[in-house]
Amino acid sequence: MGQNDVPDQTPYVSVPLGYDQAYGPPVVTVTGFGTANYLGLWWGSMDAYNTFTFYFNDTLLLSFTGADVITQGAAYGDQLAYGSNHYVNFLGLPNFNKFTFASSQFAFEADNVATGVVPEPTTLLLLGLGLIGMAGVRRFKK
Repeated sequence: MGQNDVPDQTPYVSVPLGYDQAYGPPVVTVTGFGTANYLGLWWGSMDAYNTFTFYFNDTLLLSFTGADVITQGAAYGDQLAYGSNHYVNFLGLPNFNKFTFASSQFAFEADNVATGVVPEPTTLLLLGLGLIGMAGVRRFKK
């Protein structure tokens, strides 16, 4: 760290070590952001046993594990390897209003978590065609 560098002291998400036979793995639940179809985050030291699960209300939509998104050939959980530490964008998700982080073994770390609504490509295509059509009509009237 250089003389003028300031350490990052912003909060991050961490699922602690611990697995209870009666309750299963530790889970962090995130709600209160409205409805989204996009999740982006810095996923640190991805592991195959780290899981994201997406819900709409209490209806399970889908899940992803570290094994689903880790860079091919990267070592799981390697804090120094880019392949298992990078920003992940989950695009094209069904609308969700709750997601969870879970880890059945050591830990799960994430930072810079962002949710939002990203228009689907079909919506963007229709918007673009509509704008082109409006420009054509305007030009035709002149």
